[in-house]
Amino acid sequence: MKCGILGLTVLALLFGGVGQAKAEFTITFSQDGNNVEAVGTGTLNLTATDYAGTNYSGTSAEVNPTRAVVILESGPQAYDVQDTLGSGPSSFGTGPNVVASMGTGLPVGIVGSTEDLLVPHGYTSGDYLSSSATWDNTTISALGLMPGTYTWTWGNVSAGTADSFEVIVPSPATAVPEPSALTLLGIGAVSLVGYGWRRRRKSA
Repeated sequence: MKCGILGLTVLALLFGGVGQAKAEFTITFSQDGNNVEAVGTGTLNLTATDYAGTNYSGTSAEVNPTRAVVILESGPQAYDVQDTLGSGPSSFGTGPNVVASMGTGLPVGIVGSTEDLLVPHGYTSGDYLSSSATWDNTTISALGLMPGTYTWTWGNVSAGTADSFEVIVPSPATAVPEPSALTLLGIGAVSLVGYGWRRRRKSA
């Protein structure tokens, strides 16, 4: 009986991911020196989404954590809005809308508060996308981004229409002493040891 339960447990662990939508498009934020970067790569399945219109005036790469909005692109371009009719967080922070200093690639993004996808005008499901955006002279905290992994899902697994969109915000990096500071600390420690040894030798 125990062997049977163990076997079922192993099978569940091995195949538990089957039938769940994995993130096909992911945007990852990172702190790069004085700037914040966001890189998005992957594909999108629009089969289970509803076309909600085209914006010909275009937009700009931007982030609005309060409304769970992040858009990556090289500059104002026409994009299609697709209603996912799915589920996901309506925010990923408390910051206001901030336009990026620069961006690359075709327009792609998420408006989590309304569960809409933004894709290049005329985008075909399954086409690979790669876009980015950079916010100069700021930090992840200053943009109001809350660390975590945020996922929006839609579609039906058994019908082959399931898909997801993921935004990853890292935790602030732990401060690490500069190598030069560590070197100075080491020299200071050796000097103290040497000084103590000389004093003991004179006393003797």
